[in-house]
Amino acid sequence: MVVTTSILGDIVREVVGEQADVEVIFPLGADPHDFEPSASQADAMAEADLLVVNGAGFEEGMLDVIDAAEDAGAPVFAFADHVELLEAGGEDEHAGEEEDEHAEDPHIWTDPSAMVGAVEAFADRAGELEGVNAEQISEQGAAYAA
Repeated sequence: MVVTTSILGDIVREVVGEQADVEVIFPLGADPHDFEPSASQADAMAEADLLVVNGAGFEEGMLDVIDAAEDAGAPVFAFADHVELLEAGGEDEHAGEEEDEHAEDPHIWTDPSAMVGAVEAFADRAGELEGVNAEQISEQGAAYAA
């Protein structure tokens, strides 16, 4: 399993436990606006059993790589697809200069209560992977969400 950000990497590791290897692409402190993965990281993303992303344009510097991985057949789970995005407080730095101040904020992890449904959805999706114990992942996901 390949995860773009360290924040989501922590969540994924807690939910899947030792049932899957988890590789995080962004190094700690990396700027998602301009980070570009190496060729080996891009390959890992394309070959992932599951590519886990924030979504909502957060991984701005690697959207092309995420799209290419998906085109290559990597299944993608976007946490942002499972939360109600809040309105950004100002110009959305992730969506480009043309967006107005009412853009959606992709910093989904800042509201833990909003992440509950996304964690549960991730546990459901991870439980579909071949060779994992879906019941255990579901239990670990529920425990993390709680």
